[in-house]
Formats: sequence, structure tokens, C-alpha cells
Amino acid sequence: YGIVQGPDRALWFTEGGANQIGRLTSLSFETFQAIPGALTSVAVGADGSLWGLNAEQQIYMYDFANGTWTNIPGSLTTLAVGSNNSVWGLNAGQQIYHYNGSGWTNVPGSLTQISVGADGAVWGLNAQQNIYFYNGSGWTQVQGSLTSIAVGSAGAVYGLNGNGSLYWYNPGTGYFQFVPGTVNMTQVAVGADGDVWATNGSEAFHYNVLHSRLDAAPGASIKQLFVGSGALVFSLDTADNVWQWDATASTWVELQGTMATLAAGASGMVGGVNSSQQIFYLAGAPSY
Repeated sequence: YGIVQGPDRALWFTEGGANQIGRLTSLSFETFQAIPGALTSVAVGADGSLWGLNAEQQIYMYDFANGTWTNIPGSLTTLAVGSNNSVWGLNAGQQIYHYNGSGWTNVPGSLTQISVGADGAVWGLNAQQNIYFYNGSGWTQVQGSLTSIAVGSAGAVYGLNGNGSLYWYNPGTGYFQFVPGTVNMTQVAVGADGDVWATNGSEAFHYNVLHSRLDAAPGASIKQLFVGSGALVFSLDTADNVWQWDATASTWVELQGTMATLAAGASGMVGGVNSSQQIFYLAGAPSY
């Protein structure tokens, strides 16, 4: 076998007997571990909590101590998790629900999208693309129209409009402000620390707060982004391969496996589901 340090600062090695290539960081092998069960989507909180939905819209919470899934009675099509204490969801009728620790509480209103920050801030969009945030007792509408919204915290709320232009919510003015030079974006993702990323479906961009612009992050053809924090940025390329951004080397580092979707938390927990609805997690992902 052979071993060499790569440009990503990791150790790469070959195993002749197994005819395989491995990658070793200073922390751990970056290998997704399988979890029994079948899900179509997962959601990860900033505290590392892991939730998911199956094909029948049933809801599950993962118990790491016992290594089992706990079914939470109810039916949802969308889950949004800020932490284990801030879990929200939408059902097929666009009704809104909040998990109270033992069951689901219906919150009056109708949304088609919902996003929850690490601090419990909740924002959503309705079918008319109107924007709302939860004020603790009801929904407050914010002027503007968005097609998608992403929340890292109450002070880090971003969205895209119909042209794929990026907007950020200014708490001081109470309005969304346009980020100049941003068009044709297909997704925006925000970490718990306010780190912002976007993609146009084939190329990833990192939001430069100092200069209020999106800077290209080359190295892979990125279609979807998942941000736990600025040091924990993951993505899927157009072939569903998994990548992590190495900010020091300014490049994408490919991880083992292919996934249909991912979810990342600020704690380092990363959950994923592949095209066969198999469930995986990457615990203690290295921070770059």
C-alpha cells in the first residue's frame, strides 16, 4: 500500500488487499455510518438532533443512546429542526405544527415552506409567496415576495425571489434588502453562525458579508448545499456525490458515498438519505 498527504491536508492511502482508497483526517475516517430504517428526508438541529420522514409521511426522531428511531404520531410532508426543542412541520394541507415535547400543536396559518434557526426563530412562505415570521403567538407578515427562505438565526434570514436574486432581512429596518449582482440562484443555505451559501444549480457561491457579494467556490459542480456553520459546509454535486468545503484550501473535498439529500447541524452531525431510502450519518465531521 502507499500513503501521501493531499492538498486538502488529509492523508490518502491505498489498500492493495482490499483494492480500495482511503482518506484519513486528523480527527477520524470520514465515513457515513448506516442507520437501520427507511426515510425519504432528514432534518438535523444545531444541537445534533436527528429527525426524519418516511414515504408514508410518518415522523421519526432518532435516539442515539439506544440506536433506534422513535415514531412521533402524526403526518407531515416537511420538517424543520432548529434543535430538539424547536421542531416544526407542515402537512399535506399546508397546516403548521410545532412539536411540544409529547405531541404536535397546531399553529393557525397556512404555509408551503418553513425554516427554523438554531435559536428557534421560525420563518415561512405561503402559496402566494408572502413572507411571515412567528412572533411567539402568531404570524407577522413582512413586506416582499420570495420563492424560498433559509434561516440560521433571528439575525440571519435570507431568501430568493422568482428571479433567483438573493435578499437578506435587515432587522433594523424590518425589510428584506437585495444583494447586488445576485441572479439565477436556485437555493440559499444559512448556517447557525450566519454563514451564507448559494448555488445556481451547478456552481456554489459563498456570501462575502464584508463586500456584500457572492464569491464563487470552485472545484465541483454543486447542485445543493447544506450548511451547519461556516466550518461545516456540505453539498451534493449533479451526480449526487457528497462534498465538504475546505475553507483553508479553498476547495471542495469529496467524501465517500452518494446521497439523495443531506442535512447538517452546527454540532458536526450530518444526516443523509440515499436513493434507496437508506439512512446514514456522519458524526463529528471535521471543521475546516
